[in-house]
This record gives sequence, structure tokens and C-alpha cells, in this order.
Amino acid sequence: MVRCNNCGQENPEGSRYCNYCGEPLTPSLPVKTYTVKVSRKKKRKQIPKLPLIFVGLLVILCILVYLIYRIFIPSPSSSTSEIVRVKVDPSFKQLTTDASLNFSLIGTQKDGREIKIKEGVTWKVEPPEIGTIEGNGLFKPSSPGEATVEASYKELSATARVKVIEAANVSKISIYPSNVTLSVNEEQQFRVKAEDKLGNEVDVQPQWSVLEKDIGTIDPNGLFRALKPGNATILATYKMNNAELSAYAGVIVKEGPPSPVRRIEISPTSIELKKGEIYQFLCRGFDQNDNPKTVTPSWAVIGTIGTIDENGNFTAQEEGSATIQAIFDGMTATAEVTVSLEGLSFERYTFQEVNSSFDFPSNWTLQEGGRFIKLTSPTQTDTLFAYTLILGYEELQEGTTLEDYVQENKDWAKGKFPEATFQEEDKIYGEAQGKILTLTAPKYKALIGCSVSNHWGFYFFGYSPEGKFDQYESTFRRVLNGWYIPSTGTPTQTPTPSGPQTFTSTNYGFSFTYPATWQLGNLPGVVVYLTGEMVGNYLPNMTVKVEELTTPMTSMELAFKIEKERLQNFFEDYQSVSLQEVSLGNITGVKRVFTLTFQGQPLKDIQYYVVKGNLGYLITFDVSLEGFEQMSGVFEQIASSFTFQ
Repeated sequence: MVRCNNCGQENPEGSRYCNYCGEPLTPSLPVKTYTVKVSRKKKRKQIPKLPLIFVGLLVILCILVYLIYRIFIPSPSSSTSEIVRVKVDPSFKQLTTDASLNFSLIGTQKDGREIKIKEGVTWKVEPPEIGTIEGNGLFKPSSPGEATVEASYKELSATARVKVIEAANVSKISIYPSNVTLSVNEEQQFRVKAEDKLGNEVDVQPQWSVLEKDIGTIDPNGLFRALKPGNATILATYKMNNAELSAYAGVIVKEGPPSPVRRIEISPTSIELKKGEIYQFLCRGFDQNDNPKTVTPSWAVIGTIGTIDENGNFTAQEEGSATIQAIFDGMTATAEVTVSLEGLSFERYTFQEVNSSFDFPSNWTLQEGGRFIKLTSPTQTDTLFAYTLILGYEELQEGTTLEDYVQENKDWAKGKFPEATFQEEDKIYGEAQGKILTLTAPKYKALIGCSVSNHWGFYFFGYSPEGKFDQYESTFRRVLNGWYIPSTGTPTQTPTPSGPQTFTSTNYGFSFTYPATWQLGNLPGVVVYLTGEMVGNYLPNMTVKVEELTTPMTSMELAFKIEKERLQNFFEDYQSVSLQEVSLGNITGVKRVFTLTFQGQPLKDIQYYVVKGNLGYLITFDVSLEGFEQMSGVFEQIASSFTFQ
């Protein structure tokens, strides 16, 4: 049957026209079925083999070049070819005949940095009968006596001295550190400090043991390892002939992460004071790498000769000896103090221009600044002072009264301590009427003395942290009570030099010029002490310190030495801003700019380091952070005028 596409009716097979509508019929075509076969096999793209071989050879060549470079060409940071100087460390040691000692050869590179030389070193002992030394620097004594140890590296050489004594001469040993706090599985290296009968330090090799063996172990070289929580006692024993010396140390082992403070020390470890003196002991903590850490210990006095407060201020009250004790986190450090009956002595100082004088404690450091002086209390170093006292005078405008001057001083103090409050009391200073103001501010307390005489204003300013003020108030008032100010007479005017002044040191071979407005003063431990005019509330100053060097070094090496031993050690917030080589007159030196905080005052300083012969020169310009921009030009001008003979 054929279906008509027009009317839809079916017609017999073979009909050419539709029997119903007459339209032509379209015959249906047979449907063919096509099957498409898809092959999963893909034709691979052929890659030429030659480029692959070339890439492989190139990779192998790069690896070979890198290995040759690493093996035969040392990196610049560790290159021994740049070594310009060597030294033996330690430079001197005393040890017993039954001990041994490791010497090292330290090389100094052109940039001043040091590295330990391990290969290519030749060692020698002279005279050889005193001992022998191995290729790694291990010295073994043979007989008592003194010897020279020489190390040679290429064309460079250096020597050290060693003194060998009989074991019987050792009179005392102690363990260092004496107290530590560790966590489980931590290690601590203990060492023995030994002294001979003359008090000289001696190296010995003791026998080590732990009394509480379950708390930790210790090896023959004094390395302790903590096993579990608890308290352990370290014992070091040194036998000599028929005698035996012993020393003990304490270890506290705790659970948990390592403590940031592993041991503590008091500074100084011993001191002699006079009755009535007040001295501040300082306690510092150290981490596992011996980096200093700030600690706040509890203080105690074992004895009846004085008292100590929570800040380490010891007041000497009676004759005798006592032990100062600092305790922090279970660790203990001690210091010895001896007090004599002689009372605290005072010295007289006079401002010649105005015939005004006062007495000050003889153990305080006095710094002159022209029309004023600064007094600082003693502490453990000559660079850190805890308490300050300033006295001075200034010319006033015509008609200035005492009340006016008191208000000026209050306004000045308010600028320094915005939240300060004052209590006033009348005071007679010799022949002149005056006032005493007691200032109280957050964290600080002070006494301010004021007087007006003959168009001159006299001022006194003694301050300390608030918790320590009671300890020093009596000293401040002792100075105020003896302050003499004349009421009449015309002061002698001292002419002020008009041009730059020159300072010359014939002993140390240097000279420089400085502004006429700057004043030369005295400061213990330095060759030159200069003060400028007050900037804000800080007195710009300059010091020159000269040290005899025990080993040869460059100016850059001196800069690194000063930074490590003084700046980094005493000031936790010390930051080096810049370091560069400069010329000071006829010699090359090093200049460092740095910041730190001293007694709560942010400072920005410049130090110059110069080495000439066996002398090291340290030139320091000191000013507040806010005053640095104003004073830096003056500092540079003074520094550029230096010449060395």
C-alpha cells in the first residue's frame, strides 16, 4: 500500500496517482542502515629523538657545573681566602696537669666578621716538655710550667699562653650555672670554675654525678639531660692527692614547653658599702642560648646588716656581711655584701660664678655642664644609672619673683609629667628664701627646689621611680638642706668664648674642635666629656673613651665588639640604624647610628669607632630621639674635625 502525502489515504501498490484526490503518489524508498565502526587505536605523533638527547645532556651538564662550584668554590660568607687576621681562643688559660684544653683558631674576614678555621691549621707548643697538642687544637699537659701555643694558617699565625699547675694548688671549685630550670628532655651544659690558692681561675676536669638519678643524667663532660619532673642536685667532685673538693648545683625539671628563662644572675656578685649607703642590685635572666631576659625576682637578705626592697635596693644599716638572694621561678642567685661602720661621706661643690655651694654623696657620679651639674647614683656599670639629681642656675628676666619662678618650674615639670601634682613647703637655702615642691606622677616621684636671688634662678630636681623614692628622699633632702645660696652681691660674669674651641689629648694623640657654647666636664672612665645646650628635656653630650686593645683588630671589628658586649647586652630595645666606613680626619673609622631607651627616655645616638696602633677610640654623641634631627649636624661637624697623630 502507498499512502498519499496529500489526503492521507492508502492506495494499492503500483498506483501512480491517488484514487481519492488524484494527486501523484511518491513511492517510499527502502531505508538503508549504516554502521559506523570507530577504532580506539590512535595514531601516535612521532617526536624527533635528537632534541630529547640534547635536553638530557644539558640537564646533566648543569648538575655537573653546580657540583663543581659547590665543591671547589666556597660561598662568600664562609670563604677562608678573605681571612686577613687570626687569633687563638682562648688567649690565656691556667689548668692542672690532669686536665686538657681545646684551643681554636679564629679567622677575621675583611668585613670584620669572624669564622672558626678547622682545616689547614698547624699547632705547636713551646717548650714541648710542658705539653702536647693535637691537630684539632686539643692540648694535653705533661708537666707544670708555662708554655706558648702557636697556630699557623697559610702565611698567618697567632699565639696563646697556657700555664700548667699541680692539682694540689687548686683550693676551691664551684659549678656554673648554680641553678637552672628545664623542661623534660631538655639539656644543660654545666661547667666547673676552679681557683688556685691565689684566686686565679684554673681549668680542671671533675667527676660529674646526679644525686637523684631518676630525674636526669649527666655525662663525663657535664652535659645534663632532664628525664622527668622533679628537683635534682648536680655534684662535681675534684680529687687531688689525698684531698677532695666538691661543688653542688640545683636543677628544677618541669613538664610542658621550655621556659623562656633558664637561669638568673645578680650583678654585682660582691660589693663593699658604707653604713647609710643605698645600692641597687640587678638581676637578669638568660635563655637556653644565654641571651639576656628581663626578670622580676623576689629579693631577700640573709643577715641583719640591712634591708632590701622589691626592686633590689639594698640599704646598709649595720656593720658586717650578708648574702643578697634573688628568687625567680624556683631559681636562686646570690651576691655577697660587706658593710663598714664608716658613714656615707659627702663632698662639696661650688658654682664659682654665683658663689653657691652644696654637698653631694661622694659615691655618686658628678657631671659638669656649665651652669648646672648632674649627679647619678651608683649601679652595677658605669653606663647605667637608676636615680638622677640636677642642680643649676639661670639668669632671670628683670622683676621675676620667687612665685613666678616656682610657677615656671611647675610648668616645666608638667611638660615632662603631664599628670603631676605638687605639694609646696617653704625653705631657706643659706641666705635665700625658696620652696620645695614634692611632685607625684604616675610611676615617678620627685623633689624640686626653687630659689631666686640677685636676678638668678636656682633649681634642684631629684627624681626616681615612685616605688623607690622613699629610699632616696633622705639623700635628696640632705643635699637640699646643705644648699647655700647668697642673697646679695653681684656675681662675676665669666666671658663666653666667641669662636670654636679646640681639645687636644697629648696622651692619646688626638684633637678636635667644638662649639664655644659646649662645656667640658668630668666623667669617670672617659677622656673627654662635653655637654651642649639643653634640647627639650635632654642634655646633648659627647664622650671619647680610649681603650688599650689586647689583640689587634680593625675599626669594624671594634664596632662589632662594642655592639655585642655593651649595646646588645645592656639595652634590650637596642636597634642599629646604619653602619658604614667613614673618614675621621686622617684615618678611616666606622660610624654607627642606633636607637635605644635609657631610663624611659628614647635616644638616638651616633658612635664612631677608630683603631690606631693598639688603641681603640670610641666617640659617642648622645641625644634624645626627638632632638636628633636638630643636633645631628653639630655632631657631624665635631666628628669631621677629629685628627689623630
